[in-house]
Amino acid sequence: MSTENTNSPAPSTSGSSNQHISIEVQLKMIGVAIQNTVDNADIQTALAKRGFDAAAMSEAKLLLQSANEFYIGQKNKYGDKFGAKDDFDQLKEEIEDEYNDHVALARVALKNNRGDLEKLQLNSRRDRTISGWLSQAKTFYKNAIDSATIKAALLKKGITEVEMKAVLDKISTLEQKEANKYNTKGDAQNATADRNNAIEELTEWYRDFKETAKVALKKTPQLLEKLGIMIKE
Repeated sequence: MSTENTNSPAPSTSGSSNQHISIEVQLKMIGVAIQNTVDNADIQTALAKRGFDAAAMSEAKLLLQSANEFYIGQKNKYGDKFGAKDDFDQLKEEIEDEYNDHVALARVALKNNRGDLEKLQLNSRRDRTISGWLSQAKTFYKNAIDSATIKAALLKKGITEVEMKAVLDKISTLEQKEANKYNTKGDAQNATADRNNAIEELTEWYRDFKETAKVALKKTPQLLEKLGIMIKE
């Protein structure tokens, strides 16, 4: 089961590796089976003789509660993950727009000065990786700000030191957002693993419960139907 998929299917309760149902449906189905067992005296009596007494059903309720909590928690962590990514992407796009303009203007302003172009890393191709792009952008602005010659040339193109420092501050914020993006991604993956473990524990219980109920209630199929268990004729 992939830890990246927020809606990955739950393990099959039928015992067949080819049959999968959604986690939402499975939790509801198992919840109905547990609640109707507790609420129906005939079902409770029949299953108590087969190992599913009141204590066992109380434990099942706790398993279901835990699975539901992990399911909800996983959704929350993925919300954080998506939000962090959107925050990062939005700021990156904003910086990229300004940086691209500055790069284009700097190439014009410094076209006859290979040394200054090298200081701004404008003699090489733009790096497409996030880490490479950030490195090039920081180098561009830091070296431009530290050089009086470069600052003077860029000022003629309308690029002020204040403007460059502002972009550099945004880059620093973007690096923080990048760290948060990876942190929330890890939290989401961990939450998915926790959810899957809780669902698996619950479905293992339900498989035993279902097969036991088929035996205990075989003469009363209407009671099996109350548990959501249909017997094929």
